[in-house]
Amino acid sequence: FPSHDTFDEGEETMKKGISYFDLTNLICLLFTMIISAWFYRDLPNEMVTHFNYLGEPDGYFDKFYFFIIYPLFLFGLIIAMKWVKKLSPNEDTSEKFSRAFDLFQLAISLFMQIIFILIILINRDYPINVQMSVLILTGILFITIGNFLGKIEKNYFIGIRTPWTIADAEVWRKTHRLAAPLWLIGGIGMIVSAFLPPNAAMIGLILSLFICVLVPIAYSYIVYVKIMALNKR
Repeated sequence: FPSHDTFDEGEETMKKGISYFDLTNLICLLFTMIISAWFYRDLPNEMVTHFNYLGEPDGYFDKFYFFIIYPLFLFGLIIAMKWVKKLSPNEDTSEKFSRAFDLFQLAISLFMQIIFILIILINRDYPINVQMSVLILTGILFITIGNFLGKIEKNYFIGIRTPWTIADAEVWRKTHRLAAPLWLIGGIGMIVSAFLPPNAAMIGLILSLFICVLVPIAYSYIVYVKIMALNKR
């Protein structure tokens, strides 16, 4: 993964108000729109847009409206996440938080853009294993977020936001220090699960989510109780 220093240098070369992350996001979105326009004519009028847990089609949408709504959603996602942090209290607007938030925004946006391209390719009859593709992409997303999760400062938007992490800065710090490697492990688990039989793959996904989500939540409560007990002495 690129270092934070690399991103910092890139941001300094951008014009005021346009960061390295913004430019990367917009270029990728433009590329996604070009791909969608290229395939539009060859796609069926009723497109498969939803799949069950085995990767089998179970939902359809009109092509014209799909190509209006999904691109608007992608662009709206970029705009919404770009400005939502401006609503944050002053303590959440540090440079370190902004960097982490921008990384998070870019990861989520690129994930959704790749899903959009996958849907197009599937409807163009490319032989794509949906379950395998989604598990691999989700695993990469979790690994990416886990790479900087331990460095996220306390805030009201991203991270392991439980009542106990929000209540105490030390609980927040320790929980995210634990969660970072767990998200890396969980992401790897999802990628490995992608190559298992469908039902086994879902079990692998559930176990990976348990590691990534429930373990940090439980840990935050345990740490909070210990800290409160020490403070009462």
